[in-house]
Amino acid sequence: SAYSVGPYFSLVSELVTFVILSLITAIAYVLARYFETRIVAVITLVGGSLSPVILGELSLVNTEYVVYLLVLVSANLHLARKIDWPVLAQLSFLLSVGMLEHSAYGSVVGGAAAMLLYLGFFNLFAYYWSFHGLRLKETLSRTDLGILISNLFYLLYSVISASVNPVVGACLLAVNAALFGGVLYLFQIMRSVAAPVFIMITASLVAAALFVVSPLNIMGALWAAE
Repeated sequence: SAYSVGPYFSLVSELVTFVILSLITAIAYVLARYFETRIVAVITLVGGSLSPVILGELSLVNTEYVVYLLVLVSANLHLARKIDWPVLAQLSFLLSVGMLEHSAYGSVVGGAAAMLLYLGFFNLFAYYWSFHGLRLKETLSRTDLGILISNLFYLLYSVISASVNPVVGACLLAVNAALFGGVLYLFQIMRSVAAPVFIMITASLVAAALFVVSPLNIMGALWAAE
């Protein structure tokens, strides 16, 4: 209903729509957290994320919607950890990636804002499936590894597909790679079981930054070297 009065019928502004949707998310989070009611969390997640599909208007998948989706997914990942229900986190990952890909958000909207939002989802999922609070997980399950690697390759695919200035895209990827390098050093991940995964992620971000700005006639040589 909130999504209908906003982008669909334009009865209220985008800002008001975002506030209403965020308020609904907050109320649902409190209810699900207090009563540990999984169905409330699932209904809110599915209803909020699939609103454009339900309304039959994928054109409504704009930057405001994707920002809301990031907030919605963040709340549900936190809730999944609090009520100890991993299925909610996995569903959040699948729905968000599915909506971004189904709507072709990056290639349709493009720009630095779209790139930053993709990186926001990427970092959020990388953090959730690697850490507990500020403590690195002692072991990584098959699910953890599967989602971390899927998350990385979806980001790389999105970067290649997105309509963004190559220099801007390369700079954002390089900054994110530096962020991961800082995490490697700060949390002494090189001594942990997650070291190979984080090294692969950092190296892949650096490689993607190079590929984005490289001329096509040397792309084969770059791929071969990588």
